[in-house]
Formats: sequence, structure tokens, C-alpha cells
Amino acid sequence: MAESVRSRSNSVRENLLRWQALANNSRLHAEEVAGLPEQLTVLEEVLARITSSLFEQEVHTMTLRNLLRTREADIVLARDLRQRVNGILIGHFGARSEKLRQFGLKPQSSKRRRKPAEGEPEVPIPTPAPGTAASE
Repeated sequence: MAESVRSRSNSVRENLLRWQALANNSRLHAEEVAGLPEQLTVLEEVLARITSSLFEQEVHTMTLRNLLRTREADIVLARDLRQRVNGILIGHFGARSEKLRQFGLKPQSSKRRRKPAEGEPEVPIPTPAPGTAASE
């Protein structure tokens, strides 16, 4: 199974700490052991590169987070602006105008009310009872 980036990153940090401790402790006895000083020098250079790359990774991670936050805010703004533009176009041409299709909008369909068939009673519009004000 693949390890997650976070767990690999933590294990790299853990290894880095162990390797730095090894380099620091070995440096005390470098002159006593043949070939150790040269290897420690190379190890310290590699550890410095790893440390630098981890720092760089954190900088890029923060930059990416900021980029994603900005993009999400821009998406919300774009949706709001799209609604405003749609409203302006619909207000100008009318909700049922075929010209709206030129702008990628779908005109409202004209909904036809069905006429009551002969013999069907029309539904009366309710009127306020006498003595009550309609504006109350």
C-alpha cells in the first residue's frame, strides 16, 4: 500500500533527526576512526539538502493553501457576478426572449393555462369578507 504524503513526511523528519544525531555524535570521534570525517562531511551536506527541501515543501504547501483559498473566493464571486449579469440580460430582453440564447441563457417557456372544459366550474378568486379591510 502507498503511504500518505503526510506519513512519509513525518518519517523523513524522524529519520532526519536520527541521522543528525548520528552525525553530531560521530563528529566527536571523527579523528579516531579512519575514513569517518569524509563520510560525515558528505552526510552533513545531504542532511542540509534534506532540511532545505523540507522547508521549501512547507513554503509551497502554504502557497498552495493560499492559492486554493483565493480560487474558492473567486468562484463564489464569479457565481454572484454571473447571476447579476443574467439578471441584467433578462431585465433588458425579457424573460421569454429568444435573444437570451445568444448569451447562453434559456428563455422561460410560456406556460399556457388550460382553459376549463365546458361544464367545469371556474375556480372563483376569494374575496375578503364584508367588514374586513383587504389592506390589513
